[in-house]
Amino acid sequence: MMGFWTGNSVNLIVALSLAHCFGPEPAAMAFAPHLPSLSPPPRLVPGTSRVGTAGSHLALRPALSLRMMSGSAEEGSGADASPVQVQDQDWRKFRAKLISQEAVPEKEAKVAWERTIQRNTVVSERNWSPATQVEPGQTWAHEVAVPEPGCLIIARPDFFGFSQHYFREAVICLVQHDETGSAGFILNRPTPYKIGGVTNKLPGFENSPLYLGGDVGDGIQVMHGISGMSGSKEIIDGVMMGIDPWQAKELLDSNDNSSEDFRFFYKYAGWAPGQLQAEIDRGVWYSAACSTDLILRQCIQLPKPLWREVLELMGGKYQLISKATYGEL
Repeated sequence: MMGFWTGNSVNLIVALSLAHCFGPEPAAMAFAPHLPSLSPPPRLVPGTSRVGTAGSHLALRPALSLRMMSGSAEEGSGADASPVQVQDQDWRKFRAKLISQEAVPEKEAKVAWERTIQRNTVVSERNWSPATQVEPGQTWAHEVAVPEPGCLIIARPDFFGFSQHYFREAVICLVQHDETGSAGFILNRPTPYKIGGVTNKLPGFENSPLYLGGDVGDGIQVMHGISGMSGSKEIIDGVMMGIDPWQAKELLDSNDNSSEDFRFFYKYAGWAPGQLQAEIDRGVWYSAACSTDLILRQCIQLPKPLWREVLELMGGKYQLISKATYGEL
């Protein structure tokens, strides 16, 4: 069961930060989709040197042909590599369907990966399953070669054990990724706080949970799936950032939406230009595209931890990582 993130040091940091930020009178809140700074000091990754050096330009083209086991991206070439015209649908869903139809990787690739799992066990065929076919409304996730807005950044299980515990088994949704840097929110770090306990400027959301979005900045940011709301910015199709508090209250009063349709985050995770890609190259994070329900669902008392669910949906080696982490191999 995924409940509150119970690390005492993390809760203390959040409490002190909220007290400093809001004080006895609530400070101005960042309900508009604005992240004040995308150039934080480079973070230290356990066992590595600093990774915040200036990075090269990142190609943000969707990789339409990924091999789940090898982890490499294979882009088409020749006559068959002409752009596919996709109209009136989310191109991310179209890409997910293409990837789900990829052939199951060769047995040799599977065996090579199994040898990298440092456990004295043999993975049987019953523990191996290819990616499922993507159907309308289905929850899905798959690996992507490079990060992109709206994708997930998933922490490797053997990192962040001794520092930055809030990133341990974290699932982060990127809301910005460009030449100025990267930013996102940790989806699976609920705090013990409710919105009504930190601000009176969000009527109707007094009992909404507040999540720890990261370790950068101040203020509260909002994500939801309601298109057309003033003050909102589209991250990907079906995921918006920022709200007009009074328009949101009208939606609640008219029963058009529930308070659970909105997710509130204190702080955010930020990377300087090139830093996130450098950390991915070091193996600190996995990157994945996913269906929007994984981003927008509330992560309190889930039947399965979000980190584990995403890896299992990605299939292949990621499913094995999830099983190994939870002692099922």
